[in-house]
Amino acid sequence: MEWLGGFVLGFVADIFRSVFIPTSTEWINRIIPSARRKANVEENILTLSIMEKLKSVGKDPDLVKYARDDAAQFMSVLSSQQEAFVENAIEVIDSTHMTQAEMNVEAGRRADVARQQMERAVIALERSGWISAAQASALEEAQERWEKYAHTQAKFAAAEFEGGSMAPLAYASELESATVSRTGELKRMLEEMRERYDD
Repeated sequence: MEWLGGFVLGFVADIFRSVFIPTSTEWINRIIPSARRKANVEENILTLSIMEKLKSVGKDPDLVKYARDDAAQFMSVLSSQQEAFVENAIEVIDSTHMTQAEMNVEAGRRADVARQQMERAVIALERSGWISAAQASALEEAQERWEKYAHTQAKFAAAEFEGGSMAPLAYASELESATVSRTGELKRMLEEMRERYDD
């Protein structure tokens, strides 16, 4: 019976935290002018930083208005060094202006770009001069098996929306994600070989 009391007490405490603490922070910001000014300044600095970052990656800075709810998280993604994830975060925001058909086409285009980058990574490995004939053969087999895996995984992701207009988007997005991940693995292999063999 004690566990029931603890459970109820914990449940009530969680509700209190989620309902009253955020509200009290907003209330304090409204009542105390200096707290409100500080919150506004921080929000404006973050907005300007996001606009600068968007401009630096060649995107429309006005997209910032669609990222206000998750501005801090969006900024952390923009500041990361993983270009594919930056592109994806911008795409999620930009897609609010697109029809489903346009999003499907764009997702397919992005999957094609990811594939081209992966193919370049494979060629770089093959031409590096650091892999033997046996390794080259194994790499070719690994890529063939990876292709089957990636397309099967993409089919699995799209099956959730089977028959719907979002299925092509889910398929292409999953394929892009898998391809970006595989490209990272191939680049890591090449970098490790460069460290071992390059004089």
